[in-house]
Amino acid sequence: MISSRAGSLAEGLDPDGDYAYRASKAALNIATVKLADDLRDLAFLLLHPGWIRTDMGGAEAEMEPARAARGLVERIAEARPGQPPRLQCWDGTPVAW
Repeated sequence: MISSRAGSLAEGLDPDGDYAYRASKAALNIATVKLADDLRDLAFLLLHPGWIRTDMGGAEAEMEPARAARGLVERIAEARPGQPPRLQCWDGTPVAW
């Protein structure tokens, strides 16, 4: 699942508002935790792609899309069924819930 640090109750407290976006990512996070509990034979990840130079991230963003995509693919390749879901950045850095 493509989530965001913005959906973290511990780390998503940036002062820029974005209430609907943050709420939607928090909802995705808890729904994924519940899915993982119900479907234990599948792998579930919540991935924060980072601040990427896209229409949403803008020209000032810190990373090119290809770099983030490579990291996301690596995280997906590491996933194993039965692991508890975790929220992590594209580079594997954990994000507190």
